Amino acid sequence: MFSDSVRGSNLLNILLGTSNCLLGCGLGFYYGKFSFDSVLLALTILATSVGICLLCNFSVSYASAYNRYRKSKHKGIIIPLMVGSTSITVVRKTMAIITLITSILGFTAIVMAVGSDIQSVSWFAFMVTIAVILSVLFTAANSYYNNFIVSAGVFLFLGSMFVSGSQLLIIYKSVESFDIYPDSILLSIACGIVSVVVLQFHTVKALKSDISKGKKNLSLLFSYSISKVILVVMVSMALIFSCIACFKSHQAWEICLLMLTMIPILYSLFMFLQHDIKGITESANSTFFTVSFICHNLMWLAVLFTDYLMYS
Repeated sequence: MFSDSVRGSNLLNILLGTSNCLLGCGLGFYYGKFSFDSVLLALTILATSVGICLLCNFSVSYASAYNRYRKSKHKGIIIPLMVGSTSITVVRKTMAIITLITSILGFTAIVMAVGSDIQSVSWFAFMVTIAVILSVLFTAANSYYNNFIVSAGVFLFLGSMFVSGSQLLIIYKSVESFDIYPDSILLSIACGIVSVVVLQFHTVKALKSDISKGKKNLSLLFSYSISKVILVVMVSMALIFSCIACFKSHQAWEICLLMLTMIPILYSLFMFLQHDIKGITESANSTFFTVSFICHNLMWLAVLFTDYLMYS
């Protein structure tokens, strides 16, 4: 069951979330100080982000299984509630264990960063708690309501928090105070939008799948067209915020480095939009799309490292 949850696109989603968190840690090291303790803190933060991503993956598997069960029951067919070959009871127990471990890791990271400052501990603990609760809410949104707005809100918050929360913890550990930097805000928003973009990408492909099965009603075709527009707008916003962050807080020429990873993102989006509904499955490779965004986060780390060596 565990291996099923981290395979294929699910593994890429975990890597995307972890790269967001890694970017936040990189910003923390850039504006703070590099030390052995801060590296241990960064590793703990990354482990926490993996736990949260795993929870979201299990939520998707759980929601898919429950939706299949509910549709079959509505047709009068009773099927066992299973995730693959695993019973739903085992899935729930696994999710409970991951929730517990993730909460412990998150609280450990907070204590490592802020120590005995009760007010700061409470604030950061509140953020970790909200993240875990939203992961569970994501399960409910997909299982019972299939609500894209709720799911998008969860992804937007988690994607943004992975960057901003990681940075604030690293900086607090380094200098015991922190400021809000323009690139931090813009990159947090950009990574939050990217998380929703990946969700929207799969939503559009799901609409295509429904259409290819003969469900060609006006509402579905309209949803497909609107979803494509939303996808273009969100990708554009994420890349624009990324460029502005580089221009405002770093060197303008370093935007050229970021452009190296923007090209495959734009190419993937272009190919997705160029083909009609029947050609989407063959042309739109969600793996390439997600990997491009991961590489964009890694390139941002290269920008921070270059900026630190040359101008600090």
